[in-house]
Parts: sequence; C-alpha cells; structure tokens
Amino acid sequence: MTSVRGIWDRLQVEGEGSEGFVRLRHPDVQACAVYAARSLPSGHEALLLELHTASLPADAEFPESAGMSIHAVPLTPGRSGLSRVLLTLTDQRYRDVFQTLAEDVVRGMQGAADEGSAVRLFISRVARWQAFLREHGFEGLSEVARVGLYGELDFLRRVISAGLDPVAGIRAWKGCFRVPHDFQLAHGSVEIKTSRAATPHCFKVSNVQQLNEAGVPALFVHFISVDQSEAGGESLPEAVEAVRSHLNDLAVGAFYDCLTEWGYLDVHRERYATPRYSVRSTRWFRVGNGFPRLPPFDLPEGVENVSYSVALAACAPFEWDSELALNTVLGVDPTYDV
Repeated sequence: MTSVRGIWDRLQVEGEGSEGFVRLRHPDVQACAVYAARSLPSGHEALLLELHTASLPADAEFPESAGMSIHAVPLTPGRSGLSRVLLTLTDQRYRDVFQTLAEDVVRGMQGAADEGSAVRLFISRVARWQAFLREHGFEGLSEVARVGLYGELDFLRRVISAGLDPVAGIRAWKGCFRVPHDFQLAHGSVEIKTSRAATPHCFKVSNVQQLNEAGVPALFVHFISVDQSEAGGESLPEAVEAVRSHLNDLAVGAFYDCLTEWGYLDVHRERYATPRYSVRSTRWFRVGNGFPRLPPFDLPEGVENVSYSVALAACAPFEWDSELALNTVLGVDPTYDV
C-alpha cells in the first residue's frame, strides 16, 4: 500500500494546488478520487475526496471531534454536480494519531466498488476514529489500562502457543470490544483479571455480566499477578510484537483492529517503553454455584452500573489446576467431565 505519510512528505516540495490546498492523488483507491493534501498556508495534513454529489448519502452526517474537521462542500451545483469531502487536521497535538487515522481510512476504502461505497466507508471509519479519540484522547492509554491490556495479550499469547489457531485466537478476543468475557472460546469463556499489586488480595468486577456463566460451556477467571518496573521484563509494545510474531497475514489486520479498539496505537510506542512487566504468578477459578459474585438476576430493579471487588481468598474453593483449566477451554481433553 502506498503510504499517505509518504505523499504528505512529497507535498513539501511538489503537488497540484487547488483552492487552498496542495495535493497529490492516492493511487491505491480506484472507486473515487482521493488526495493526500496540505492546507495552505498552515501546511496541516488533510484527505480530500472528490466525487459526484449524488454519491453522497442523503442522510450523511459528519461527526465533529477535537483535533480535526470534516465537512463536504459543493464544487458544482446540483445533485448531478461534484462535491469535495475534506478531512483536515486542525490541532498539531493530534498529528501522530491523525496520520494513523488517515492510513487506516485509505486502506479501508481500497476495496470499495463505487463512489457511494467509498464515501460510506470513509465516513464510517472516520466516525470510528472520532469515537476512539473521545474515549482515549490523543495521549494513549492510562497505566491501569496498560496493565489490563498486557494481561489479555499474555493470555492470547499463551493460548496460541498452546496450539490454538491464531485466527481463532484473535476472533475469540472480545475484551477489546468491552463485552462480557474477555475471551469467548468454543469450549469455555475466560475473564482476565490482572493486578500489579505487590500482594494482591482481590480483583475488580466492572460489570455484573462478567461473572455470569449462563449460556457458555464453562466460565473461568484467569488471575494474573505482574511485577512492574523500569527495567527487566517486557514493555507493552514488546508484548504486542510477541503476539504479532505468531500471526499470519490474515490475522494481523484483525489483531491491530482489536488493539485499536482497546486504545493502543503504535504511534505511542515510545510512551509505552516503561513501565515493563513480568508475570509473577497466575491462577484459575471456575465460576459456578456459590462463587463470590453478584448474580445479575438478583439485582433490585433500578440498580445500574454496578461494580465491586471479589476477594481472592473467597475464590480459593473454586481454584483449578492451570493446565486442566487451559485444556478445558481449548477443548484439548473433551472427554473430561466438567
């Protein structure tokens, strides 16, 4: 794929001027004319789409967000005329994220069959990124979120190393989409809880559905205790690379989609160089009758957004051998009576 960044770099010295922009067409999108551009005189990066006005969805909405603007302007009048859709960087603090956004948007448009499909893909991808920025901002993940992501990456790496097909592993990873049960496998679901406490004694449940085993063959809590330091262990980007090294081309794109949903972008790699993590210990607990939790069906009417902590000591009667638990969710020993 031709790099949008590469085209923007060339625009410092060459390009076609057009109504306040200097621009070059991106060669990889055939369904409509897409240009990498710089606005004049600011030099801010932009993407321009030029297409027939009739190809714009009649109900098209251009969501707003900090750091960028997006809008459509007519070039020639009427539905039979031409229009331009502009996505422009307005705040240099967002520049790194904006560049990543642009690469993703153009990549998504490459498979469009016509102008209408291309502009719908453009709008939907931009809306997704604007939702990302509203949730995560431009500075990246908090330290608490980094630890949580590290735990899920560690588990993903373990199940792939244990023999799970990498594509199936990525498809099973649901924690990035903020749904109950971080991993949903054919033979069981797993909720990952990661702690950096020196002597962890509990884990937090942020949604009552997280410990609801209804409808799944088995539900486990996989508790990961990690050490955090400035040296030793591995950084979050190194953990990402360790997972990626197991993946084929088919799975890599889906993997990075999951990371983006989590709030992780490669442009923040330097910020994530520290702290570094190493797994101190892991434990498995089978969720079932008597497990310490708040069943969702027992909550009083009107009670919402419940979160609570579960003491590890109270989970001890439900602890499983790690190999047996992993084999159970992977279906390695389907004859075992759980």
